[in-house]
Amino acid sequence: MAAAVAQNGMEKISDEIVLQFLQFLPLDDILNVQRVSRRFSRICQDKTLWRHTGLKSCHALSDDLLKDIISHQAVNIQHLSLHGCHWLRSTSIEVLSRCVNLQTLDLSHCRVTTKCLSKILSATKELRRLAWDVEGGFRPSFLSQECKETLKKLKVLKQVYPFEVHQDLFGVLTFCPALEKIYLLGNVQLSHVACWTYNPLEEDQAAVSASNLKELVCYGFENSEVASSVFNLLTGSMKQGDPQPTLRSYCISGGPFVTYEKAVGSYAQAFEPFKTDLLQLDLSSGREGICSISDLEKTKNLQFLRLSYNFCLHSYDLMTASTVCQNLRVLNLMGCRYCFSCSERFDWDLSGLEAVAENCPHLHSLNLSGAHHCNSFGCPNVFPSDDLADTIAKMKGCCSFFSHITLHALL
Repeated sequence: MAAAVAQNGMEKISDEIVLQFLQFLPLDDILNVQRVSRRFSRICQDKTLWRHTGLKSCHALSDDLLKDIISHQAVNIQHLSLHGCHWLRSTSIEVLSRCVNLQTLDLSHCRVTTKCLSKILSATKELRRLAWDVEGGFRPSFLSQECKETLKKLKVLKQVYPFEVHQDLFGVLTFCPALEKIYLLGNVQLSHVACWTYNPLEEDQAAVSASNLKELVCYGFENSEVASSVFNLLTGSMKQGDPQPTLRSYCISGGPFVTYEKAVGSYAQAFEPFKTDLLQLDLSSGREGICSISDLEKTKNLQFLRLSYNFCLHSYDLMTASTVCQNLRVLNLMGCRYCFSCSERFDWDLSGLEAVAENCPHLHSLNLSGAHHCNSFGCPNVFPSDDLADTIAKMKGCCSFFSHITLHALL
């Protein structure tokens, strides 16, 4: 291999230029390049290549190779992703505790025990972003004091719940008072709502500060109690004298593939203090849902609104939304099959879309994909293509329009 490189003239290129080339390669390719020759092996050890170590689903990565990489590059690694490396043993992942300068760590879809997480976080004092899977064996009592000190400084937390669980699974959330962004992503139903019941915090726990939080995402959970419990943590902090909340982006969704009925009332009250300055709101539902338009009052500054796959959204709801949220820039109605009708049984009614065109002059992106409905015979009712074209023409600022169903009708 080294002879072939010499024949191709690669040996004449300076180390600096080769290093520039290598910076555009994924790390699994760099692992192969360093085997080409001694020179390439030396160049591949340059610390600039390892500051952002992306080994996401790198199937060439083994337990031994991970240990070898960390043994040589531990002090240089600042951002590390092992996302999807589910075959790595938890005992092997513990070697990350040697990466003392780590600032971002993604261990989602990896096998991480409480002991492993505690060991890593105890050593990585500079860590500010963490992603990991919360599984049934998680025990908060196993976290060391040094680990909790690191958690207190976290700014971004992403917790993935890959399996059905039956116990308290706030994970490390209650140890992170300085969080600015929270992502709680579930893949299955959580049949035992009791596992999300909010209980008073213990002595070494702390409520998430509502004055710091800017973004909250609860996606893929069937039970709305998840969002409600998280809001209880936030409002608990506010009752202790926190300044004005700073939440700007909020997503609560069961996901498009979950049979999901959202109980808006369970979190509407807790959501109340955060409405005024909200800029982005995602209330998309699953195959079933309850429209949350009544929950939009006071959200006058809202710019991005997603209500996709909401089967209870009708034209009069669009009228309400457009009246309240006149600063909308982006509106996503994908899969809202009844948003152009008064009810599931009535014919087409474009008054809601006309209200959007009239009341939202700043709208520049509109998604109407799948925004259609069928009559009792299972066939689409007569589509008012001319009226729709006229209505869309009134949206002077709209430069992005998605609708595979309606565009076909227009043609």
